[in-house]
Amino acid sequence: MCFLAIYSPPIDNLCHFFELAYDIKLAYDISRETDYVKVFGLSSEHIPDLIRMATDNHLLTGHVSDIEAAGPFHAIQALIQLHAEDAIESLLIFFKDFSDDNWFLDHGYLHSLLRYYQEIGLKALPALITLLSDTAQEEYARGYAGECIGAIGQQYPEIRLECIQALVSTLNTPSSNNEPTYDLNRFIIDALLDLKAVEALADIEQTYKENRVDTFLVNDWDIFQARMGLK
Repeated sequence: MCFLAIYSPPIDNLCHFFELAYDIKLAYDISRETDYVKVFGLSSEHIPDLIRMATDNHLLTGHVSDIEAAGPFHAIQALIQLHAEDAIESLLIFFKDFSDDNWFLDHGYLHSLLRYYQEIGLKALPALITLLSDTAQEEYARGYAGECIGAIGQQYPEIRLECIQALVSTLNTPSSNNEPTYDLNRFIIDALLDLKAVEALADIEQTYKENRVDTFLVNDWDIFQARMGLK
């Protein structure tokens, strides 16, 4: 049974499935191939407890065994497969509280959350856009929300323009202290690149001209155009 939290069957079995510590790529691949709903006998009635496990601070902060610590990861996989819209707001805690933690990246949570929000699609956009535009949040937290918006736009072409507009709107909005949001703009421009957002070229070019973007991924305006297939 999970440490410091009481979960009833079948939810508690997620804390004893497999751990993530040794080979996260293998763990992630296995999780994508596993039918959590079938294997664990899950249904929509289990969504509240799955959300509780996915965001369980005792499990997430490592005060448990490695295999128990994987419980939140497995709970997220189940929420993806159940298309659990009720988790939209709750799972944003990962972006807000763990975005600057290597653990968040190393243990597959970012990829899992991208898959979750991409799966939910249109109904997740308002919450993601709110986080993206919240200047009180860290740039990385907002940037991950932008990544999710970009992923949704790729998955659902019918709302692609809405996703582009949300990203461009933030790209053109100064920070609360009027300092350039270099890291955030890098996330946004990378998402626009993935969306092949020719509609946003003028805004992106202006961002480069004004030196308002971290050029780690896309070095300059010319390289951006080349990656877009425009040169």
